[in-house]
Parts: sequence; C-alpha cells; structure tokens
Amino acid sequence: MVCMRNCAHMAAVIVARRRHRNEARRRRERIFSLRVNIFGMNEETIIKTYRLSSIAILELLGELRMDLEPATRRTHAIPDITKLLATLDLPI
Repeated sequence: MVCMRNCAHMAAVIVARRRHRNEARRRRERIFSLRVNIFGMNEETIIKTYRLSSIAILELLGELRMDLEPATRRTHAIPDITKLLATLDLPI
C-alpha cells in the first residue's frame, strides 16, 4: 500500500517536472523593431545625423559591403546598411 502511494507521488512529481520543463522551452514571441533607413530622410537630416551625404554613405557602403554583410542567413540578421549607419551615428 505504501509502495503504491510512493509510486503515485513519484509519477506526479515526474509529470509536474516535465510540464514545467515544456513550459520553459516554449518560445516567446519575438519582436523586431524597424531598421534605420536613409532613403526616407531628407539630405539635411542625413548630413546632420551621420556627418556624410547620402551619396557618400552609399559609396562607403559599396567599399565595406563584403565586411558588413550578415554572416548568417537568418531572416532577421542585421543588414549591412544598418550596421554602417549605427557606426556613423556614434558620437565623435
């Protein structure tokens, strides 16, 4: 009789642990923010923010593209233009 109670208790503990583990494994919904984009900005704002014209930024991107391309093929890897703009926006 005692053995059956202990076995039932052990089974309940195992089920509870598995349930807890499965809940912890569930993925949270990921939130992706909008990326920085110079194409919707006017030239004055671009120069004020990044200290370069949009043409100079695109030329620089052309020079650095191979080094800035995402190393992963994931769907939400940080684009090369975003990396460049984030670096240019750093205070000097």
